[in-house]
Amino acid sequence: MASSEPPNEIGFGQIDASYKHHLETVPADDDGPIWMVSMQRAEGGLDRLQSVADVGGGEVVLAGDVIRQVDGDATHWNQLTVVKFPTRRNFIQLAHHPAFKHHPGFGHMQLHEAIILGCIPSPSMPTPSHLTVPTWNAVPHPATDDDSPVVVVHAVRYADTDWSPDDMAAYAHALAAASVPHGARGTRWFAVEGTIVGDGRHWDDVRFTMYPSMSAFLAVVNDLDHITAYERHRAHLIADMYTLVMRPRIDRLARSIC
Repeated sequence: MASSEPPNEIGFGQIDASYKHHLETVPADDDGPIWMVSMQRAEGGLDRLQSVADVGGGEVVLAGDVIRQVDGDATHWNQLTVVKFPTRRNFIQLAHHPAFKHHPGFGHMQLHEAIILGCIPSPSMPTPSHLTVPTWNAVPHPATDDDSPVVVVHAVRYADTDWSPDDMAAYAHALAAASVPHGARGTRWFAVEGTIVGDGRHWDDVRFTMYPSMSAFLAVVNDLDHITAYERHRAHLIADMYTLVMRPRIDRLARSIC
């Protein structure tokens, strides 16, 4: 029996046909590693994620449960994963797998909704020279047995306005002024090459930052509410953003970029 779904839709999202075509046809000489960042509304399955990635020769480099969502619409993402594939063609091997194409999940995972972004590493904004990065035992909210380190993930769509690199630098410096004293470190920026599964929106970059504790991150959120320059630049630069806080079960992201 023929599927009742439109040809570019699967059980957990809408396929971007143009980006899918790019992944399938990129010349071998221009191909290379791709990091697939997936925000998921799902049940279970993280324990079997690597066996899924193996279909396309991928490696799970970040995976865990989302414990708090700070920015974004009403969609509540409860898992986040990053899988590195040696090439875009490797990912397509997985995307063409019958389980991925026809079922809302793999094994014990029930995948209800997802945004899957094809990403490549991009230069991160350097820490302003006037700021000293503290050790994690010297911050106001260090890790404790009950409040261990977290990774904060920002998926960002920039505004279609006339902003310059100086605007971005001013925004990043205001963010650093609030976050660095609370132990923010290890920020990794990725440019979004395309959205393979989503809801029709495009995204521009994804950023990952480590904090010593959830309390440290929430202190940054509170500080940013009082930094006028940050709010002004954010309103000018950013059209849409998800901010997700996770405690990883797997974290090999930094190593995967080297």
